[in-house]
Formats: sequence, C-alpha cells, structure tokens
Amino acid sequence: MQTKQDSSLRDILASWAGAAFWAVAFALSFCAFFYAAQMLFIPDYSLEINFLCANAAFLGGAVLALMMLPGPAWGWGLLAYILMMPPTLIVSSYIALYNIPFNFSMLYFVWQTFGSQAAEFTESSIGRFPLLPLWALLCIVVPALLLFPLIRSARRAKRLGFILRLGMFFTGLIVFFWGGYIGEARKYNYVAQTYNNFIEFYSDLNFVRIKSRQAPELLANVDIRPAFPADEGETCVLVVGESASRHHWGLYGYPRDTTPFMSAHVASGDLFAFRNVNTTTIASTISQFRALTFLDQTSRAGINDYTFSLVDVFNRAGFTTWWLGNNVTLGAYNLVLESFTRNSAHWRLTSAADVAARLAQRKEEERENGAGGQSSDEAILRRGLDERSWVLMREDQPYDEHLLPWLDEALADPAPKKLIVLHLKGSHGVYAYRYPAAFDFFRDDKGIRSPYFWETGDQDMARIINTYDNSILYTDWVLEEVVRRLEERGGHSWMLYFSDHGEELFNYYAFFPRIAGYLTKYTLDVPFIVWASPEYRRQRDVSAFAGYLDRPMRLDDAIHAIMDLAGLKTDLLDPTRSVLSDQYVMRPRIVDGQFYLDYPPTDVANPATMEQERILNQKFLSEDMDAVTP
Repeated sequence: MQTKQDSSLRDILASWAGAAFWAVAFALSFCAFFYAAQMLFIPDYSLEINFLCANAAFLGGAVLALMMLPGPAWGWGLLAYILMMPPTLIVSSYIALYNIPFNFSMLYFVWQTFGSQAAEFTESSIGRFPLLPLWALLCIVVPALLLFPLIRSARRAKRLGFILRLGMFFTGLIVFFWGGYIGEARKYNYVAQTYNNFIEFYSDLNFVRIKSRQAPELLANVDIRPAFPADEGETCVLVVGESASRHHWGLYGYPRDTTPFMSAHVASGDLFAFRNVNTTTIASTISQFRALTFLDQTSRAGINDYTFSLVDVFNRAGFTTWWLGNNVTLGAYNLVLESFTRNSAHWRLTSAADVAARLAQRKEEERENGAGGQSSDEAILRRGLDERSWVLMREDQPYDEHLLPWLDEALADPAPKKLIVLHLKGSHGVYAYRYPAAFDFFRDDKGIRSPYFWETGDQDMARIINTYDNSILYTDWVLEEVVRRLEERGGHSWMLYFSDHGEELFNYYAFFPRIAGYLTKYTLDVPFIVWASPEYRRQRDVSAFAGYLDRPMRLDDAIHAIMDLAGLKTDLLDPTRSVLSDQYVMRPRIVDGQFYLDYPPTDVANPATMEQERILNQKFLSEDMDAVTP
C-alpha cells in the first residue's frame, strides 16, 4: 500500500522531471532548425553532438530558470520564445540560403539594416531559395506549439513550494552556464553570439557618437591649411559608390561597355582610373568607415582608435562640407551616418517625403509637356543611351539622380571652398531597382564573362548579371552628370569616386552577391577614379598620375589620397599612404586575416575559362605572406 509520503515524492519528481523535460524540448525545438539547416544545406557537414548538447543545455537551462521565477508562467514562456526566435530565424535562414556555416561577424551588419534594404534582401532571398517562407513559418510555428506543454509543466512545478522551486531555478542556472560558457561550446552558441554581437554593436555606435561630438575639440589645435588662400575657390566632390565591382566596368576591360562616359574621359586625359585598388572588407559600413577615417585593416571596425573623419578634417581646413546621401537604407543606426553626416555643415538624406515630392513633380511635368513635350527623361536619351520606356521609381527606392538637384544647391552655395560628398545607392541589390528603364540596356547574354553561366547557360544568372551591369551603366551616367556640372561651373575642382566593395556574380562560386568567408577578387577589387578640371590640371602637374595607375592600394588609405588630391597641408597626411604621391609605399593588404594577391600570375590575370578562374581562386588569397609578395 502506497503512503502519502511516497505519493508526494513521486509528484515532486514527476513535476521536476516534467518541467526539465519540456524546458529542454522547447529549447531543442529552436536548436533543431540551426542544426537541421547545417545538415540539409551544407555539403559534407558532420553533426557534432557535443555542441548540440551544449546548445540545448544552455537554452534549456535558461528556460527552466525563467519558468521558476515569480509571476505567470505564460509570461515567462512567451519571453523565452521572443528571445530565442530571432537568432534562430536569422542564422538558420542564412545557412539555408547560402549553404555555408554562419559567420557570426555578419551579425554586426544585420543590426544596421532596416526598411527597404531588408525588404530587398528578403525578395532576393526568396528568389534564391523559394522555400524560404515555408522554412520561416516552420521556425515560428513549431516552437510556438511547444509553449503550451511548457507552460502547463511550469504551473505544475510551481505548486511544489518555494524551496523546491528555488532548487529548480538554480539547477537551470547551473546548466545554463555550463552549456554556454564552458570550453569551446560558447563559440557555437548561436543565441548567445547573436546577443553578444548586438551589445558589441550598440557599444561601438555610442562610442562613435561621443567621438563625433568631440571631433572639433580634438582638431582645435591641429594645423590643417588649404592649398590656396581662403578666398580662392576650390570645389571637391567625393562620390562614394556601393557594390560596384571593378571587373564589371568597361573602363577596366570588361567586354561590355558599361562605362561609356568615364571611358571617354580617360581617352581625353582628364580622368585617371587606378587599376589595383581593393577594399579590406566586404561589409559596406566598415569599408566606408575605414576609407574616410584614419583607421585601417588591422582593426575590427577601428572603433577603439577612432578620433575624427574626413569631414572633420575639411571642416578644420575651412571648407564648407556637404553630405548628400541616397543610401540611407544602409542602416537606421549606422556608423557612417553618425560619424560623417552629423558633423557636416550641411547634410540631406533621402526621405519618403523627398521621393513623394519628386513623383508629384514628374507627373506635373508630364501634364504640362504633354505627349510632344520634352521631359528630363528624354534629356537622358539625348545623351546617347538606348531608347527605353521609363517606369515610376519605387516610393522607397529613389534613383541616384535624386542627389543631382541637391548637388546643384551645394555648387551654388557662395562659400569659396566646398567638400561635397555624394553617397550613392549604386549597385546595391536588388540591382533592377537601382536604375530607370531608360538604362535597361543589357538584355541578352552577349559579353557575359561568368564562368558558371558559361557552364550552365542558366538564364536566371544572365538576368541577374544584366541588371547588375545596367546599374553600373546608370552609375556611369550619374558620374557624368557630376563632371558636367563641374565643367560648366569652371574653376579649380575635382571628383573622386570609389566603391565600398564589389559583388560576386557566379564567377568563383555559384551565388551572388557576396558572403563573408568566401572572398574573391570580384568582391574585393573596386573602381577608384579621379577626374580633374582644366584649372586643377594647370595648377598641379598631374602627368605623374598616369604612372601610378597600377600601384597596389588599400581602400583604407583613401583618406590620405583625398587630402593629397585637395592639397591640404597637415601632418595628418601621410604621403607614403597616398597613391597620388611620389613618396607612396606599398603596404601588405590583408582581408579577414588573409594576404591579398598583389601581383596575379600573368597567365590567369584575365581568365577566359572556368579552369583558369579556379586556378586564380586558389592563388588569390594566401595565409603565407611570402606567397603574395613579388
């Protein structure tokens, strides 16, 4: 005959075991997607049971401890769900999309994405992995179903009394710390990595905000003088591009004529195209941050060493600074916007109101001009581009020409010395959204150099490459409009353009656009071009530039080239780091801990076959410094 004590002990054990079981089961319902994605989508992936157990213990222990806290069980269960769902959805979807292990450093840039860029990424992702919505739905629904038995078990366990509940709470904490912070397990704990990365990002953002406010004070006693007297006019235009690979520019030998305007300037001798410039990261924010500050490739984002930016330097030199941005969807909390935009004397960023006003203006122009009228659209066609019908711009995706009226305002400003920065949307995916229909020029597969397209003839690949090349064609026209305005204005002026990184378009790998850990010359090699006005060329001998075009350069040295181009007199300028200086010294180029190949083998420098591409891929990056030096 069973005693009351035996029954009570059995109830206690059953309640304890039930709460622990459902806490671990609930945690496993999230972990399952992380590991299932790796087993299903990563070739030759081998499941490591010890890390799976560590992840389950970490999450299960956290859930068990939460459920034993005072308050309604459903509230703590919902909180656990809310905390574990985003990391699971982000990380497992990334693995499913790209068929590679998740690189947790990419989370640093997830936090800076919002609005239309997130929508574009989702759209392109569905195109790459049509089952993505179903995958996301399962990630959301399956753990939600386990919430109900978890809550029931927690309610039952909470009837045991304070001491027993306290014991279960500390048991959960012990398991939590064992699973997440012992040995190698922490590196593979995707939930902890996600939130640790968020804390790191937000700390960096606040650091940049504080330093940006301090910049004028830090530079107060630094001697920075312009090249000419204060009342003598100088107009400096810096154009920061997005996602433009040098290898898709006709100017650099691409078979398609994607840069007719810039190529014409090279032929006329007023534009110099540097042929050996690479970025030190494929992350937009860090690439731009390094290029326009005194930070370099040796630091994660250069945060701890950050002091001031290019804008601050030109402010101190007596220039009126302008930041005109069409790439605001780079991030709501963005290091570039925080450090550069806010310290500019004038800044304007594309907004929904700006786009709505532009759309209304276009409709009014069409109404007034009528069928026989001549609109600004037709003006573009007159400049020699193929005739195409136009389409209305997406409300949240203005084209880069949206910056041109703002540029006109900046150029008209009476200040004699101006630095104007144009921050383009460029060739950021979805590529088809980056240009009007008048630039829908490349439609067939003629001139495509993608080896994977050569092998497969995949028309989806051709469509993506065509839209990318059209976006380059449009950027070329935007740059021509900038140069035309400077030519009409006359005087001492220059324009420098570079892109933050390139894109991988089915060359080394059968994917696009770029993925951390899968670096290629297409993602790292960027255009870097300098146009100089006749007055500039009369005041400074630029003939030496022609001999500098093949110099290996790191994009994080761009700030020195810009100061050199402007002729600033300051000790901040290191001539050994300016590609325009006769004192320039080539330094090792490192990308994610690997040395960049400065001198590609001549037999594979311009590959014509898939096999040559693969050979170059093997030699492109090396951990051995001796392998990449001449």
